[in-house]
Amino acid sequence: MMEISFAGKNAVVTGASRGLGRAIAMMLAENGANIMIGDVLDAQGEETCAEIRRTTGREAAYMHTDVRKAEQVDALLRSVPAVDAVVHAAGITVPEDLLSADDDKIRRLFDINILGSSNLVRSALRVMIPRKSGKIVLISSAAGRFIDKTVTHYRMSKAAVLSLTMSAARYAAQYDININAVCPGIVRTQMWEELLDEKASSAGRPREEVWHGMLDALIPLRRPQTESDIAAAAAFLLSDLAKNITGQALNVDGGQCMQI
Repeated sequence: MMEISFAGKNAVVTGASRGLGRAIAMMLAENGANIMIGDVLDAQGEETCAEIRRTTGREAAYMHTDVRKAEQVDALLRSVPAVDAVVHAAGITVPEDLLSADDDKIRRLFDINILGSSNLVRSALRVMIPRKSGKIVLISSAAGRFIDKTVTHYRMSKAAVLSLTMSAARYAAQYDININAVCPGIVRTQMWEELLDEKASSAGRPREEVWHGMLDALIPLRRPQTESDIAAAAAFLLSDLAKNITGQALNVDGGQCMQI
């Protein structure tokens, strides 16, 4: 019988104060990992840690971490004695289209989604390379794998995360370190609520009508993905079951992106 276990292992998860990051941190803890959370939502981050300790009995700690700042990311990774697994789930979106998006919003998007991913990978490798072991998962998006006229800058940023995943995985392989990405489809997180506001306003239609219309049009399985779906994929890629998988992007999107 195959089981996923992180007993005795230490995991660092960014963006885990809420949403996908929180679900991933909880699942890793439920399977035995001690958790260090890095985020900028301090109160919610502390609440997540308290929930992990209460429900799983695992160790959990929080550190304020702006992923745009390399020194803060480095401090986060070095705060854990031996890092076995790292997940970068911190990210934002810009719901406006190509021409209407504000320059400052675009810059912030790229700083968090692209620069933040680079900072995380570089800091993680600095602590993993001396031990010649470790696994890293970056949360990208199905939006980074197919072309559409909407959320152009968000798509750009998530495509960049996929490029980073492959390049970094090739570099890290010599140290027996695996780096992969998970590409969520449509998960109704806070980020999607913001996108729905924009789409409903632009279309002049009720939010729920827009939501169900998108599911029917985009997803062959005709249902949204859940936070636990994404967490399970991340846990698999961080587990020993995936020891020979690296440089890959796993779609968890109900069939939205299909590639040969």
